Formats: sequence, structure tokens, C-alpha cells
Amino acid sequence: MNVKGGDEMKLGMSTIVFRDEPLDDRLLTKISDAGAASVELTDYHPGFDYCDLETTSILRAKLKDLGLELNSFHVHLKYFDPKCDLAAAGLDQRTHVIKRYREAIEALSGLGGCILVTHDNLIPNADEAGHEEARVSLVRNLTEIAALGADHGIRIAVENHGAGYFGSPEHLVDLVRSVGADNVGICIDVGHRNLCGHPGGALRIAGEHLITVHIHDNHGDSDEHLLPTRGAIDWNDVFDALQQIDFPGTFMYEIPRPEDLADVKDNFKLLLQDSIR
Repeated sequence: MNVKGGDEMKLGMSTIVFRDEPLDDRLLTKISDAGAASVELTDYHPGFDYCDLETTSILRAKLKDLGLELNSFHVHLKYFDPKCDLAAAGLDQRTHVIKRYREAIEALSGLGGCILVTHDNLIPNADEAGHEEARVSLVRNLTEIAALGADHGIRIAVENHGAGYFGSPEHLVDLVRSVGADNVGICIDVGHRNLCGHPGGALRIAGEHLITVHIHDNHGDSDEHLLPTRGAIDWNDVFDALQQIDFPGTFMYEIPRPEDLADVKDNFKLLLQDSIR
């Protein structure tokens, strides 16, 4: 698949495939050996202290040694710390949230910089109590985080959910426009979208705001994180959508089972073949 500017879409893999292992040179070597040209790091790995400068320095050197492009760093701050609510309104909690995101941004800068992905954007639905107040706080906090990111050359990608207010790509576009920062965009997780709507349609709606993707499959009723073609997603339409919006980024596999890793490279080649599109 050729995209904007004639560049060929890169095969990317998230380190979530080895989430229970330390994030070290051996893990990155496995990712590289499986055929990835680009990688997304996650904060799930045991003992991974991304605030430690020595740790980030070693990882950056290993990425360079392997020729792996760092596409993104996917943080799950609220998963580890419930106080890290992007819609926090109180001064003390807001200060805590901004501090934690600053740490992640500075770590990503130390790793070489790129995209910080978050799906901590949980707020009530539009018809539920507290929606407007939460949305105002979310926009305010993301605006401050975006400014921190801009200082370090980091882009912020807000990811869609499989349900709720941000299950809708239209709401994500509205959020990004409300923040109004050049370095804030959208991550469409096609598996999440398949739980509540049409993946290709979501990519088209995200359009120019799309800065990264998460790739996996499911049958529409649970977040299975299967290899593409093992579920019900229309991959022909996914590729058509990416071409229509001139997406210039990486095809980032987010699969959690190590036994699938050996099949990713061939799976990617299969998806690229004109005969199935």
C-alpha cells in the first residue's frame, strides 16, 4: 500500500505482545526479528520505570542499534493510578495528572520523541449528568498537556473506546478541534471501533486528525485482539479508508499473544496484496 508522498506503509508492532516481560534489549530484538520496522512501547512491562534516565537512554540506544523506528508510547496512567483522570477538575488532582503526563512526555522525549497515546479520556455520555463539566475539564487539561508536548516535539493521540462517548469518532474530532493544538490528534483502534461501529468509517471521520492506528481484529462482541482476518473486520475497507485519507503513518499491530508474533509479517504481506483488496 502506497500512501501520502509515495511512502510505503510500515509494519509496526506494540510491545504489548510481551507485556509480562521486562522491556529490555532482548524484548526489542524479538520485535525486530519478527519483521517490525516500527514499534510502540507500552508502560505495562514489569519494572519499567520510564522516569529513569538510564533506562530510557539504554532503550534509545537499542532502538537505534536495531534500526527500529519509535512510532509511539502508549501510556495507561489511569489504569495504574485512578487519580490520573484526564477530566479532573479539582486543583490538587489536576496538578497530579499534569505532573504524571509531564513525566511521560519527558520520557518519550528522552527516547527520541514521537507520539504519546492515551485513552484515559473517559467522561459521561452527552445525555448523562456531569457530561459538560467533564468535557470542559478534559479540554482544559489536554490543552495544558499539549503545550507540554509541543515543548518537547511530542504529539498527543487520544484513542477511541469500544463504547461510551468516545466510542464515537465524531466526538474525538470535536475534542481535538476544541483543544485546537497542532500536536493533538486521534488514534483509531480498529478493534475498539468494531465493537460499536464501522472501522473504515471511523478512519474516514478522523481524516486529517488521524496520527496513529492500533490494528487487531474481533468478531464484534468482545475485545479479542486477534490477528487481522481472524475476526469480522472488513480489512479491504480499512485499507481503502487509509488510502482515501492519505494516512502517512505506521500499521501498528496491537496483539497480546506471543504465539501470534511469528505470523504478523506474513499477515501484513497478505493484507497488502491487491488480490484481497
